[in-house]
Amino acid sequence: MRIDPLPDLCRLRVPTPGEPGLGGRLAEANGRSLERARVRSGRSLPDLDPAVLAGSSPEAPTSGAALVEGVDDFQPARFLDGVGPGLATNPPEVAVGPGSPGITSEAWLRPAVVALELAGGATVRFPEAVALPGIAALADDLAELGRGRTSVAVVGAGARAARLTRQEDADLLLLPLAGTVSLAWPTTDGEAGIHVEPGRIALVPSGQLVAVEGPGSWWVEIRRRPFTARDGAAHVARWAGGALPFRESIPWDPAAVDSHPDSVFGRVGALQEALDGLDQDALLVEARAAWLARLVPVSSTGAVDLHRHLELGHRCTVLAPGGWVVVEGLGPDEEPLGPDDLAVAVADRLVRAPAPLLAALARGAADPDVLGALVRSGLALAPVDERGISGA
Repeated sequence: MRIDPLPDLCRLRVPTPGEPGLGGRLAEANGRSLERARVRSGRSLPDLDPAVLAGSSPEAPTSGAALVEGVDDFQPARFLDGVGPGLATNPPEVAVGPGSPGITSEAWLRPAVVALELAGGATVRFPEAVALPGIAALADDLAELGRGRTSVAVVGAGARAARLTRQEDADLLLLPLAGTVSLAWPTTDGEAGIHVEPGRIALVPSGQLVAVEGPGSWWVEIRRRPFTARDGAAHVARWAGGALPFRESIPWDPAAVDSHPDSVFGRVGALQEALDGLDQDALLVEARAAWLARLVPVSSTGAVDLHRHLELGHRCTVLAPGGWVVVEGLGPDEEPLGPDDLAVAVADRLVRAPAPLLAALARGAADPDVLGALVRSGLALAPVDERGISGA
């Protein structure tokens, strides 16, 4: 087995149920994983519409109960100690407060600095932070259900923190960890709002202008961005570089435009004709497969976690919000497959191995030695119980 980062130029295809060979087994594994995510997210967020959990945005912010494991154990001081080592490479975003000490960015290496900013009324947002395993698992389930790219941030607001207003560019789920958070948004009649307490969650749809206020509170923000037309167009543009018309240089001087009929700049409509010559439908299907293949989980798996799962007798499979994707062809610069190997894409990795091993990985029946290699390559594992319903 060989695992590499997923290259830009390779042909990808989403497997379909019932197809022969490895593709059919991968489709079955994807279906089981999606059902597990549906069941778990329904338990964690019982009041939210299943269609919303699956990626449909509500018309206005809404709220419901949140039964997320471990949220009650959140302690701000312990969290700050835990994120301290990563502040140098991933500093927080700070909205200063009325008593902010104005500390320079170089000082963000110490959690004590964050405490000073909070005392001054700042609102501090820690991007790419995972406070609790339950939060990470929920983010991964939402990514899988909505086929979207999720991120998790932890936000702390000082006691004198002011209201912050922003327009969301992705669906936002806000989950209080300590204290109440208030949301307000404009309406045709003025302003509407909700108060979200611990044990509840708020969902703000993409594009919504919303004001968030929570003096002295801490909360988690989970954002989920779906596959958009912009992502599809970017994929088409990347592959269009292989077609001759799109390798023509754009002239800086209009007088130097080539009048040759094959030039995309030589006459009106030539560029549109070149675009029409692309198989855009097929490229968009591939674009969706590439998007799914590159979705990575928020959760991570270390050697200690893997050892614990194996000790408890858990079967483990790769945690892949986008599922397993078939590799139809590798780019010209990639090493060819071995005579007995096939290739799949999963969680932004290219995995080469014989078909039986890939099928075993997908259904959670791989040997412990193989699981260790997956963890060392940066892939995360998800434990699966014997019923295939819930993670352990």
